[in-house]
Amino acid sequence: MVRLEIRDVLQKDAGMFKVTATNVQGSASSSGTLKLLAEGSEGVNTTSLHPSGKSGLQAIEKMDFATGIKLQDDEEVEPVTDKPIFTTDLPAEFHVIADEAIQLECKVEPKTDSNLRIDWYHNGVPLKTGTRVKATMEFGFVNLQINDVTERDQGIYTCKAVNKFGDATTFTKVMCSSLNAAGVDASTMHPRGVEGLESISKVEARGLLPDDEEVEEKKLAPKFTTAFSDSELEQGAIGHFEVKLEPLDDSDITLEWMLNGKPLAESSRFKKVHAFGMVIFEIMGVRKSDEGKYSCIARNKVGKDEATFQLKYSKSSNKHAPKFTTQLKDITNLKDGMSAHFECRVTPTNDPKLKVEWKFNGQPMPNSSRIKTVSDFGFVMLDIAGTDSKDSGEYICTATNKFGSDTTRAILRCEGSGGVFYDSIHPESLSKIKSLEIDERAAGEDGAKEVGP
Repeated sequence: MVRLEIRDVLQKDAGMFKVTATNVQGSASSSGTLKLLAEGSEGVNTTSLHPSGKSGLQAIEKMDFATGIKLQDDEEVEPVTDKPIFTTDLPAEFHVIADEAIQLECKVEPKTDSNLRIDWYHNGVPLKTGTRVKATMEFGFVNLQINDVTERDQGIYTCKAVNKFGDATTFTKVMCSSLNAAGVDASTMHPRGVEGLESISKVEARGLLPDDEEVEEKKLAPKFTTAFSDSELEQGAIGHFEVKLEPLDDSDITLEWMLNGKPLAESSRFKKVHAFGMVIFEIMGVRKSDEGKYSCIARNKVGKDEATFQLKYSKSSNKHAPKFTTQLKDITNLKDGMSAHFECRVTPTNDPKLKVEWKFNGQPMPNSSRIKTVSDFGFVMLDIAGTDSKDSGEYICTATNKFGSDTTRAILRCEGSGGVFYDSIHPESLSKIKSLEIDERAAGEDGAKEVGP
């Protein structure tokens, strides 16, 4: 290796440099030109150093596109047009011991949306972050951590994802218990806490029980302090509705749910929670039959209160149905042992429910170590290694989500080779071998007779 290094170059150093290597057999040389930017010029020198100049760079770009290794430019990134959706929800309940940490995690899409905002609520109140409470969201992973937990941290935690196309919600109920040194839960389950236990102790000391009027003296009728929000939802969407209810510590309150004036039938799609003064109702996978007016009636021995909301159903639009923006291309000139490569692009690129399936001659693609499929960020690919004539046929790629589907297809033809393959892979080497064989025959006695004295 020969190298020339010039430090702190000056304008006078510009010009042609030539290096020559010489030995007894001869010499060889190579040359190059050093160009300097004009003194005081700004910016980067954008002239091509390729020997063929701009035409050489264009040839490289064409090759990049032909081989499929050209990365998508930033301008070509598809803008986000979907509202948020939680692909992984918070757990239904989370139990923690005092002085330990709460760790809540979930996943949300679209993770590529720079305008996506995550809001946390504790019992319906915006949760403030600080040194003890930390909330993060990176690449679709949402995390909430609360250190040194106390009983005041228990309650309903709601995570809300918002962008300009809509919002999505997931929630969990956090329960905190305190343990003494012996590992026993010493916290009271009395609705009025320590105060209630002390009143019981005083009554026991007097040897008599309180009258019913004394127990119910401070009872209040239920009252909804906030209202439900009406909502219009598409087919398959998730409905989330919540209100606040007082008093918080009345264990005698019962809730009754009504739909269009009739008792709401139980369903695994409905999720109802009443805890820590929060009343939450969720519908998973909205249907046409879910449309109507919902009522929540809260009752205790003193009175009742009612909160209502209207759910309107709308058919899902097909604007988010899959669509192949580029199609598969036929491959018709393969020989046995060669590799086949199919690729295409599909939108939307950020749909976590998008499913891509491959079929061969109308049948599901068989599993094989020779076959590799990729579907990521809208790029779909199929590679087949070591093809033979049995791989010839029609290949179909179908993309499906809850809004629709799209298909692209291509033909593969591979010609088998019968018998032994006689053509040389290295024609130049074969001619040299023949030349050596002639020289060997000439060196022997028989060879000497053939070629003469």
